[in-house]
Amino acid sequence: MKNNMKLRETATFGLLPGSTKPQPSKFLRKHSKEPNLTVKRTIATDRCTSKKAPLPDLTNQPPRYGIKSDTDYIYSNAERVIKAKADRSHCPRKEVLEHEKPGFGRLPMYLVKRKNEIAKIIAKGIAEKQDKCQHPGTRRLEGDEKQKIVNGLKIKWAVVNAEYLKLPFIADTDAQKIRKNRYEQELENLQRDISLLSRKTVLVADSGPSQINPSLM
Repeated sequence: MKNNMKLRETATFGLLPGSTKPQPSKFLRKHSKEPNLTVKRTIATDRCTSKKAPLPDLTNQPPRYGIKSDTDYIYSNAERVIKAKADRSHCPRKEVLEHEKPGFGRLPMYLVKRKNEIAKIIAKGIAEKQDKCQHPGTRRLEGDEKQKIVNGLKIKWAVVNAEYLKLPFIADTDAQKIRKNRYEQELENLQRDISLLSRKTVLVADSGPSQINPSLM
């Protein structure tokens, strides 16, 4: 009941005069509002692993003054700089062009392998075709021998043609007509033989009539 009376007395008019008088024993202490840490941190006292060397004892070993050296520092520095290697780490590097790289323009290995396989297939087909074109009792006329025969036929054609051109344009006598017809027939035969020997494959019989398969002609 007494507490209720006290609350009612200060309900609307504030605290009573003299009730907020400060107490000397309740003053704000240092670090009183900081949180109290339960775990104490241990600070390492010895952090240095190695200690510096002690200073020289000047009493027993006094410093010496006036010491001079005979070294020519200008010459020694120049010699050191001349013999030193240049530091090219900061120099711009030359850009390697595409056509200067190793292997530029070279076919890949799979293309080389494919090319060799195609060449083998073509060579095998040519060999099989040549085997099928073989006839019993015949041989193939080689390049040098064939060229020699063709050159001989061309020379003979030139000689017969020269004799044919010596005849008159109009043959009046029977002898001139017979000679003209003979020259024309001979020129035609020589031209046919030359065209026949100019083929890629020519088969000839060594002795007697050759047994040629007409289906392969």
